[in-house]
Amino acid sequence: MASIERKKCEACGSMCASTATTCWNCGHAFGEQVSEEEKERVVTGQVAAPEARSVENGGTENNGNVVAIAIKVMAGVIYALAFILGVVLGHDLRGEFSFGLALVYWVAGAISGTLLLGFSEVIRLLHEINQKTK
Repeated sequence: MASIERKKCEACGSMCASTATTCWNCGHAFGEQVSEEEKERVVTGQVAAPEARSVENGGTENNGNVVAIAIKVMAGVIYALAFILGVVLGHDLRGEFSFGLALVYWVAGAISGTLLLGFSEVIRLLHEINQKTK
């Protein structure tokens, strides 16, 4: 397996791809002098990761990944539908509300929605990793 060439950021010490023009962690432009102010921001922890900077600058938390956003929305819809179905269809044969029957709908919806949320997070993270390697 081939190793990836890396270079160290002078400002924060993060290891970045050798082809990167800016540090993925602190945003320092490679080849530029590190100012004392920039060093102070790194030392005091005021450096925002790229994903935080993109949210601050009007980006989305998913960096524009439409698939991850759509799956996250579907998870929310499943949570809501499971609750509603549990209330509406949670009646036994006598027509009385059965907490046990409603609980089946609620648990199934919670599991399904949580799995979709996890899947959307995996897609978001893979997209983020893909963006960092470009």
